[in-house]
Amino acid sequence: MLATEPVPVRWPDSGSVEVFARGADDHLYHAYHNDKGWTAFDILGADTKISGVPSAVAHSTRREVEIFARDTQDKVVHLWWTGQGWGGFEPLGDQVVQSDPFGWLRADGAVEVFAIDKSGALQKTYLPGSPGAPGWSPWTAISGATGLDACLPPVKAANSNDDSSNDPSRTGVGSSVGKGGGTSDRASDLESSGCSVSALPAPSSSPRSALTLGAMFGALVLAARRRRDAGSIQSLRETRTRGSRR
Repeated sequence: MLATEPVPVRWPDSGSVEVFARGADDHLYHAYHNDKGWTAFDILGADTKISGVPSAVAHSTRREVEIFARDTQDKVVHLWWTGQGWGGFEPLGDQVVQSDPFGWLRADGAVEVFAIDKSGALQKTYLPGSPGAPGWSPWTAISGATGLDACLPPVKAANSNDDSSNDPSRTGVGSSVGKGGGTSDRASDLESSGCSVSALPAPSSSPRSALTLGAMFGALVLAARRRRDAGSIQSLRETRTRGSRR
């Protein structure tokens, strides 16, 4: 039984699709599609249990798939396809985090991984795209990205008439694949979204819902679109006003 929604990735060489998810036993599971259809879900990295939602990246230049996750000690771990088979989970540095790691493939083939640490700072590590280049860089804090919370109130869409953001019975659970919504138990929502309950401070009188790094980036894009749309509307109004005066 899966505890999170599957995270898909497409292999760069064959184009086949593989999905990854955390199981109810807190192990990483995967299934892939071949010429006979979908395989059954099977465990990867059986020696390590994980929290939250994993993140998957298909390297465009290294021809491998890599999975990032947060273990039960809140450390970032990763495993990858070696060319011969799947390796086991290994620590990605010694970074302790309060959010799930979010892997990002750049246009140049390099991979960056982002996570919020226990102090609320946004940390990142970097892997060059060239196979012969050095390995992962040390974790470094992104300047100005401090005071962040891995669990934020849900973001209401600009054109939405739904006022569920003020309804504590509704949640805006996000994941590294940008899926949202739900009306289930708060604890299970937070855990399944990757904002683990164990990473939260003591509950307050105001319920909060989970929003992971992937959804945070989406929120920034949404805010930028709102500003753009507002500017377009204002320009249209000014044009119409000038036209009516002629």
